[in-house]
Amino acid sequence: MERPSKKVKLSSETDSAPVSLASLHREISPPVRSQPSPRPAQEDASGPKPPKHAKQTPRALRSPVQLTHIRDLPAANNVDTVRLSDILGDPMIRECWQFNYLFDVDFLLSNFDEDVRSLVQVKVVHGSWQKEAPNRVRVETEPPKRGSGARFKRDLLAYLKAYGPTKTGALTKQLKDYDFQAVRAALVASVPSRPHASDSNSDEGTLWGWLALKDLMNHIPTTDDDAQPNINVQISSVATLGQTNKWLKDVFFKALAPDSTPRKSPKYSIIFPTPDEIRRSLDGYGSGGSIHMKTQSAAQQKQVQYMRPHLCQWAGDSLTSGAHVDLSEESSTREAGRRRAAPHIKTYIRFSDKDMKTIEWAMVSSANLSTQAWGAATNGNGEVRICSWEIGVVVWPELFSDDAGVSEEPSDLVMVPSFKRDTPASEANHSVVGFRMPYDLPLTPYGASDEPWCATASYDIPDWRGQKWI
Repeated sequence: MERPSKKVKLSSETDSAPVSLASLHREISPPVRSQPSPRPAQEDASGPKPPKHAKQTPRALRSPVQLTHIRDLPAANNVDTVRLSDILGDPMIRECWQFNYLFDVDFLLSNFDEDVRSLVQVKVVHGSWQKEAPNRVRVETEPPKRGSGARFKRDLLAYLKAYGPTKTGALTKQLKDYDFQAVRAALVASVPSRPHASDSNSDEGTLWGWLALKDLMNHIPTTDDDAQPNINVQISSVATLGQTNKWLKDVFFKALAPDSTPRKSPKYSIIFPTPDEIRRSLDGYGSGGSIHMKTQSAAQQKQVQYMRPHLCQWAGDSLTSGAHVDLSEESSTREAGRRRAAPHIKTYIRFSDKDMKTIEWAMVSSANLSTQAWGAATNGNGEVRICSWEIGVVVWPELFSDDAGVSEEPSDLVMVPSFKRDTPASEANHSVVGFRMPYDLPLTPYGASDEPWCATASYDIPDWRGQKWI
């Protein structure tokens, strides 16, 4: 959909050179923004349709998610990316709702069209982590299908209602009148609450935290072959999870793969940057102020140790002690083009095999790896304590079978990782839908000398800007 046209201002002034945002020098955590890609035009309902079993021409569909534009990366690494101004710069915007924990209001306002900037009503919603909310909000009587627009609408309205009528009542009322039929995704969110673990039927109402995640994963189809799936957890912060891996293994990993068996258990990788990767990032140590994992106390080191078998580098190009670069053959790395951009995005992806060539589901979320975000283990009363407000979107290949013209089985459509652009390369035998990758593949596990970046530690080695982190 094209933006409405507007009169162009004529000015003799030249564009000024980009300047460093003030927000980069404060402890500000700007919101991650993604925008659904334009979908292929739908075929006229009255036009001819192919027979149900007709052979379809394989198609390549764009990624249902897009990545943010990184100002200091070359143009080749910013193909198909989105600026905040691309979303907020529409001169027809009348009202904007912003949900986050920290805000840079000046930066936010600068992205509106200058002719209407003073007219847009900006509603800032800051979620309180302390206030308890009802653990259940029933929106519709008939349970819509998972991944459908109706189900997405039900769960989104339940999430917004949890903030209370004073904060979001007006927005909820407006959204009730909107048609969500074009949405192809499932919503997985958290609100401060104490839901009961036995109340885990999402057909009866919206679930939160790992209960919602586990319920959805039980209904997403996965491959039946013997290949070991890989689940990549890529986050920007890791909270205190306990001195043993009980929550990580028995709660969170089981929610990600409830169908796991001893014969077919996924390999779990946790992608988190090292101090060396922060040093060499675009903003050096300054990028590490919003990336957190505590590693200094004895208890924190115990957590690092049980996580170590899962830990992988973000950029994947740090040489550990004794390692060397192999120049004997061409690199097999599939590059996302964002190594030097320190991560604030959070993604959770299940690949069907160790080569990570096909994706069974993928999630982009605000939720980091924490019990506050996903919910603690069930307590003695059967309750799951959730402390924070989070929201995420999950997609899987079958949701896009209509767009791809798949007329037989939805399994004929495959989701594949897409690098440096939203549209993947076409396949000869089947249609594909891309998922835009924020990091390179294959992954690089932590070496023996690698440690996670810790924002509360001190680092004497200067970053590429010559700064130390003290």
